[in-house]
Amino acid sequence: MTSKQRLIAALDRKVPDRLPVTTHHLMESFLRNTMGGLSEDEFFTTFGLDPIRWVVAHRPDGARGEFFDPDQAEVGFLEARRVQSKDWWVVREEIPGKSLPTSRFRFVTPKGELTMTTQSNEHTSWVLEHLVKQPEDINLIGAYGTHPLCDVEAINKAAADYGQRGLVRPGPDPIPVQHVPLLPLRRRADDPHTHHPDPSLRDHPSDRTLRQPYGTRLSVHLYCNWDVFDETVFHDHS
Repeated sequence: MTSKQRLIAALDRKVPDRLPVTTHHLMESFLRNTMGGLSEDEFFTTFGLDPIRWVVAHRPDGARGEFFDPDQAEVGFLEARRVQSKDWWVVREEIPGKSLPTSRFRFVTPKGELTMTTQSNEHTSWVLEHLVKQPEDINLIGAYGTHPLCDVEAINKAAADYGQRGLVRPGPDPIPVQHVPLLPLRRRADDPHTHHPDPSLRDHPSDRTLRQPYGTRLSVHLYCNWDVFDETVFHDHS
């Protein structure tokens, strides 16, 4: 079996020729510092793993007046091009005086502004200031947030080009990058996995947003476990 056949067989609950083995992500810093600069394909070949290639491909919805951010710099690892509109304008500002690269994102709408601050090192990025700070903030996103479309043609082309080498996975998630992360919001009050029921959120606009179906349009998943995300793991390294 090829790696693609093996992975698909397992996903279809069939018996492959052997157990498929792959990774979730390969960090560029790991490949560079630990693996002597191997490419992702070289890494999978070296260790005999079954490759999964991530493809981040979406496009603006022109019918809604959306467009790619003309001021966005080079797109990094598992990032996506930001989508804007005249009512959802994303401004990135670098914050000086920090020991690590720190950026503040301002989301400007006709009825208010949201802000989010992130910090990065060579391995990853984390959030210092959450975008959604109170339930009412989600109304701005619901009213003005963009709705990027999945670029099906680009994903299908990537799959065809990759052939039997492995699987192509659109991702990393059906969430527009400019909306990540929308924290800290509690889970829906009737969610059996929540530890902090909040009946006030049961009929909140964010609840209706969560119920939007997945499809060719990217949806926004707004709910996270309060226990996990209310206690910040990463801190500001000033």
